[in-house]
Amino acid sequence: ERVNSDFIISLVKSSGVKIICVFGSSILQPAFTKIKDISIINMHLGLSPYYRGSGTNLFPIMNDELSCVGATIHKLTDIIDGGPIYRQIRPEMEINDSIHDIGNKTIKAGTQAMVLTVQDIILGKSKPKYVDKANGRLYRRKDFNYKVLSESQKNISSGAVGRYLNDKSKYDSKYPIIN
Repeated sequence: ERVNSDFIISLVKSSGVKIICVFGSSILQPAFTKIKDISIINMHLGLSPYYRGSGTNLFPIMNDELSCVGATIHKLTDIIDGGPIYRQIRPEMEINDSIHDIGNKTIKAGTQAMVLTVQDIILGKSKPKYVDKANGRLYRRKDFNYKVLSESQKNISSGAVGRYLNDKSKYDSKYPIIN
């Protein structure tokens, strides 16, 4: 069954679960966000609100904004990657990291952040923070093409990670993370 089908939505409503964790799915329809008594938590790759939508760890590399590479754990809402934020992380990059290395480090750190967030929600220790989405960028799958990948790889090959790491605190202060 497709995730947004009436059958799946009905199954979720009757499941008795209190928390659902989402990562890498298609966009969930508003019927999911309207389900009472269930917290749906999304792990978005990218730092929202700066980068929302698809490919949002590749576009910051293309734009030479490595401080926006990361993961955002947020409450699922009808706004694409625009829900209140529980936690954000940036991966620990190393100077010779490839796009693939950065992606894997981000997924690993994001998963750890998701686990901590769920634990905090269960213990009643976590309240999400609302943020203004006005200054962010929204990318769709249709925005991704060979040029994006080529430009991103060119930035990595030209030393983007080293430039970022050499002045990390300056770059990161421009795009603060939410915790």
